[in-house]
Amino acid sequence: MHRLAQSMLALAALAVAGPAAALTPPLPRCELRSLSSEEAAFSGYDYVMFGDGFAYYERRALDGTRWEYILEHCPTRDRLTVGIDWQGAGEDQQRINDVTGPLHEAITSDRRYTLQDLRDIARAAGAEASVDRTQGTSCVCADMGY
Repeated sequence: MHRLAQSMLALAALAVAGPAAALTPPLPRCELRSLSSEEAAFSGYDYVMFGDGFAYYERRALDGTRWEYILEHCPTRDRLTVGIDWQGAGEDQQRINDVTGPLHEAITSDRRYTLQDLRDIARAAGAEASVDRTQGTSCVCADMGY
């Protein structure tokens, strides 16, 4: 998992769930589960569960053309998906940082943000971003017992 993403996750957990939230270590077991066709197109599911039923994870397209950051509320299956299409190794990391930086600032601020607010922040930073409700349980949430 990217170092910036790890910091963002730790701070997001505190911002969303408060100081009592306990982080669990990343458990990249999604590839061992039966995946939906959408999920099977990705690998590298680095994820962590944190308070109030939220899971944060990153995944990469198997063909190497896309990176996604997902913040999902497992009980409702509502999720923010932020995507960046790959252009080149150095440029990719900078683009990820350009997007996750403002998200990190929002999540760690004193203000509460909705998934729609975070979507708008990601779009303003140049990423594709959407909020939706998944039809089924994601492999990450299933792995966490939802």
